Amino acid sequence: MQDQANKVKNSRLISLLSAFDKEEFKELKDFVNSPFHNKNTKAIQLLKVLERYFPDFNSSNLTRETLHSRVFKNQAFNDLNIRRTMSQLYQVAENYIGWKQLMSKPINLKVAQMKACRHKGLQKHFTKNSKDAGEMLKNEKFDLEYYYNQYSIEQEREYFEEQYGGRRSVTHLQEVSDSLDIFFMVNKLKQSCTTFSYEQVFKHKYDIHFTEEVLSLVHNKGINTPLVNLYRYGLLTMTEPENEANYLHLKSLLKEDLNLNPREERNIHVLGQNYCIRNVNKGKLEYFQELFELYKLGLEKKVVQSDLSQFPPAFKNIVSTGLKVKEYQWVEDFIYKYSNLIDEENLADYKNFNLARLCFDQQRFKETKQFLQGVEFKDLFVTLNARVLLIKTYYELDQPDLLEHQLKSFDNFISRQKDLSYHATIFKNTVRYISRLVKLDYNKRKDIDKLVERIKNEKTLAERDWLLSKLVS
Repeated sequence: MQDQANKVKNSRLISLLSAFDKEEFKELKDFVNSPFHNKNTKAIQLLKVLERYFPDFNSSNLTRETLHSRVFKNQAFNDLNIRRTMSQLYQVAENYIGWKQLMSKPINLKVAQMKACRHKGLQKHFTKNSKDAGEMLKNEKFDLEYYYNQYSIEQEREYFEEQYGGRRSVTHLQEVSDSLDIFFMVNKLKQSCTTFSYEQVFKHKYDIHFTEEVLSLVHNKGINTPLVNLYRYGLLTMTEPENEANYLHLKSLLKEDLNLNPREERNIHVLGQNYCIRNVNKGKLEYFQELFELYKLGLEKKVVQSDLSQFPPAFKNIVSTGLKVKEYQWVEDFIYKYSNLIDEENLADYKNFNLARLCFDQQRFKETKQFLQGVEFKDLFVTLNARVLLIKTYYELDQPDLLEHQLKSFDNFISRQKDLSYHATIFKNTVRYISRLVKLDYNKRKDIDKLVERIKNEKTLAERDWLLSKLVS
């Protein structure tokens, strides 16, 4: 019976329904109960039964036998019948999510109406829908979908004129060609940026065609469409990393009011951020300032905020950059202003830990300790980094007994973690080198120089700069 329940829970239908929120499930009921969308009464009954198990569908009673007994009352169990009904309900639910997606963007529906009116020969209706679609497009923000819709509208207008315009000297062919070109160039450059990023991270080579041709075309034709140029310079920051002019062009464009879809603008900000990070990793520390300015710009234009709510480590990255350029007041304001965007589960961890980091960098070590002590961090990596920060704080406060206790305790804590992989080596090295620092005789210059050399040559060490600051005056 339990195996039967697992099969129901893992079915396509339950997998789909589990993705719905309460409002969507309510809409689905209306959709399923509409004779236009569904004429199968058993599918309606099945959805009523499944509503009892929504949203988790975890009950051990959720079996095909149970569903059958409630949908096909007083009938002997027939596995084929209940499977068929589940399949039919799944098809209606899939139709619902497709309908909802279409209705979520009115301009997509309007283009579909243009096509329907053209097929029906409704010339006045087509003209009205065509005009409405053009007006709606003016209010859309630029992204890939904008250019696709622009092309679709022009293509429908040309099809209509070709079908009903008779012999004509004026066509929409130029508009169709231009809009197709722009859509293709934006799509190709955006896809090339994504592909090249994957190549750099995963070292897998892709065979991508026409990228160089598109770059050459954009350059030679002087195309000034914002999204084309943004992705052009974004791509060039990766393919021509030594040419800083490409990054400067990208940064200059990002400062403009571009009327971009925030998701699209956020993607391009990431291209600029990654360029700065790559340069920092090469030792060009002046790019910390560039990265900081990009983060500030992204916050001002409200395109970075989604990262903070969906990916809490982005919060830590912004704080780290602000601390690197010693913008302490800005960092403090940022923490208090934007920490509320972090989900409730991670809020306390990231707020307290980053306030502690701020205080440490300002040499407010007693306050650092207050933010770190008595807080039960939930995230493992926040916990690990917080404990390192507390160890460094005890060192700065010259509290050797507490420092020694923390070093031993932390070393044991790392050993107990089974899923740290290479991170275990990084944190073990931190403990090892801070322990050596504590035991070092500062009157022996050779010992100091030897430890400095080892720290410089250690490949996996997160606290290198801090350790060296204690040894090199």
